[in-house]
Amino acid sequence: MAPKDKKEIEFIHDISNQVVIAQGGAGFVLSRLQKKNKFEEDELESLKKIVDAISQISQLIHDQKSRFRASS
Repeated sequence: MAPKDKKEIEFIHDISNQVVIAQGGAGFVLSRLQKKNKFEEDELESLKKIVDAISQISQLIHDQKSRFRASS
């Protein structure tokens, strides 16, 4: 494996950990707010969009990690 590939894999690994934390935290907050009904409709829609965006980022990272594993 080339040094550049190793650095890219390390970067993807490091960032994926943070994305997973953000995804879990945002999902938790969304769930709690929905249960308590303590939100305005526009706030709920914004938080849903944030959770969806984090999920999409997580999937892109997962796909890239899979490509690196396949090429190693």
